Amino acid sequence: MDHQMDRTEIPARKALEIAVEAAREASHYLMDHFGPSREVERKESHHSVVSEQDRESESLIIERLRREFPDHSFISEEAGRDAISGDYLWVIDPLDGSSYYARGLDTFSISVALLHRWGPVLGIVSCPATGEFFSACKGEGAYVNGTRIQASTVDRLNDSIVSFGHRMLRLDDDGSATRELLRSVRSIRAGGSCAQELCYVACGRIEGVVSRDQSIWDYAAGKLILEEAGGTLTDFHGSSPQLESLRTRDLSLVASNRILQSAILEKLSHE
Repeated sequence: MDHQMDRTEIPARKALEIAVEAAREASHYLMDHFGPSREVERKESHHSVVSEQDRESESLIIERLRREFPDHSFISEEAGRDAISGDYLWVIDPLDGSSYYARGLDTFSISVALLHRWGPVLGIVSCPATGEFFSACKGEGAYVNGTRIQASTVDRLNDSIVSFGHRMLRLDDDGSATRELLRSVRSIRAGGSCAQELCYVACGRIEGVVSRDQSIWDYAAGKLILEEAGGTLTDFHGSSPQLESLRTRDLSLVASNRILQSAILEKLSHE
């Protein structure tokens, strides 16, 4: 039986099944090699590392998807950006949170999204160390391990938990707006994976994520999962990011349960 999809119209559910298979294979591989003292290399930033496991995870995912969708384009963290042609684009982060993975910490994930003409079709975030698998198809809700999820209904900042990216906490400038937001929330956390943190907002464990300089593969899948769970993601000015314009540049993002979006943005307005 020929499993290759028609190049002009792909059933989202079938694409999701194949993407889930690819992500699960990569998840099993990462867990087989999980533990401290992984060999790593520095990326261009001293805050980022890459390992053999990053590359092999990516290879497993892309090879599986290319067998089914040979005409699709790919954007991925380790391999970079294909020359984009056609209507379908896969956006992949094979190991989001490499530094944590290399130290044997469980705050890492695999992120896979499919876009059609730059609009979201599906998103998957696998958290191998916790055994959680988040997924969404456009217009069909968001799920973790098959159970539907919803963002929280917390409506006061002082009752909220917000995750801050490490660049937000470095306070390279005067940091006054960041400090004001830090003082306004009930509790903070610094997650190792943007995709995982977005999913934690989607399932109501936390209320927000504030992070600087995220690449499209860091949030493409998590953004859809969050929105399908009732949350929202914008830039620091409150504008919804246009993915096509962000294929080659980074985004400073604010994500929340939607109820608290304006309050978080207001605190950051002097950033």
